[in-house]
Amino acid sequence: MRFKDTEIQRQLILKLFKKMIKPVRVTAIRKYVIQAEFEDGVSGEADLSDSAGKGIFKFWDKDNNFFDVFINKETFGIAWNEDLEIYPETVYTQIKTSIEEHA
Repeated sequence: MRFKDTEIQRQLILKLFKKMIKPVRVTAIRKYVIQAEFEDGVSGEADLSDSAGKGIFKFWDKDNNFFDVFINKETFGIAWNEDLEIYPETVYTQIKTSIEEHA
C-alpha cells in the first residue's frame, strides 16, 4: 500500500510540474527591474521595487546583490541566493498584465 501512495504522489507532482510556469532566462537590467523570458515565449520587464528594502529583500541593497539574479534549476524560482527566491508566477503575471495593458 505504501508504494501505491508514493506512486500516486509522484504522478501528481509530475502533473503539477508540467503546468508550472518556467523561466528560461532572467537578467537584472537596472536596480529592482529584471528582464525575464518564459518557456511559452512570454518575455518582458518586471519591476520588483515594491519589495526592495523590506525584510529579506534588504539583501538586494548589499554589494549590488540584485544583479546576481539566476534561475534555480531545481525549483525554477527566480533567485538571488539559496535563501532568497521568488515564484516565477509573480514575475510572469506582472509581465503578462503589462503586455495586455499595452496591447
